[in-house]
Amino acid sequence: MTVDMSDFDKSMAVFSKQEQIARKMLARNMSPEEVAEVTDIPLYLVHEIKKDMELAEA
Repeated sequence: MTVDMSDFDKSMAVFSKQEQIARKMLARNMSPEEVAEVTDIPLYLVHEIKKDMELAEA
């Protein structure tokens, strides 16, 4: 028996991958606007990811 992923699980998997890409882009000093455009993550979430990364460095 195979277990199919729910639509929610699929969406979370896609977002997780997008977030990983966003983190790599931000680590390379790309602007939040560029990251949002490339990853399709809303700009406000990109800013939250960036803030989270800055707090982790402190």
